[in-house]
Amino acid sequence: MGVFGFVDRFLGRLVFGAIGTIFLGAGALCLHWGVGELLEANAARGWPSSSGRIVESYESGEAPHITYEYSAKGETLRSKRVFIGEYTGIESHAKALVAEYPEGAVVPVFYNPEEPAASILQHRFPWTYLLLCLMGCGFLGGAWLCYRTKHGFSRVVVAVLDAD
Repeated sequence: MGVFGFVDRFLGRLVFGAIGTIFLGAGALCLHWGVGELLEANAARGWPSSSGRIVESYESGEAPHITYEYSAKGETLRSKRVFIGEYTGIESHAKALVAEYPEGAVVPVFYNPEEPAASILQHRFPWTYLLLCLMGCGFLGGAWLCYRTKHGFSRVVVAVLDAD
C-alpha cells in the first residue's frame, strides 16, 4: 500500500467524514423542523374553535400582515399566525390572504387547548415541511454514503472527474 496509499485513505476518510458530519447535522435539523411542523399541523385538526375578529390586515410586498383577536379559556388573546407552515413569499398569495381576511371580519379561530396563545385561522397541510423532511432524508443518505466510502480521496476525485 505504501505511504501514499495510507495518506490517501486517511485524507479520504477525513474529508468524507467531515462532509458526512455536515450532511448528518443538516439532515437532523431538516427532520427536526419538518416533523415538528407536520405533527403540529396534524394535532391542530383537533383544536377547538372560537369566534375571532380581524384587527389588522394589510400586505407589505410579499408578506401578509394579519392580526386577529379571539377569546379562549376566559382570556382575550391576539395572534398573527394564519396557518401552520410558511408563507410562500409570492405577492399574489399575500394579496389573496389579505382579501380573505379584511379588517373587522368575524372569523373562526382554532386554538391549542393546552396553550391557548397558539392559534391559527386555517387548516392547511404544510407541504413545504414535507419537502423539508424529504430533503433531510436526502442529507442523511448523503451522510451514510460519505461514511461508507472505503476509497481514498484521489480515487474518488478521479472517478468524479472521469464522469464527464
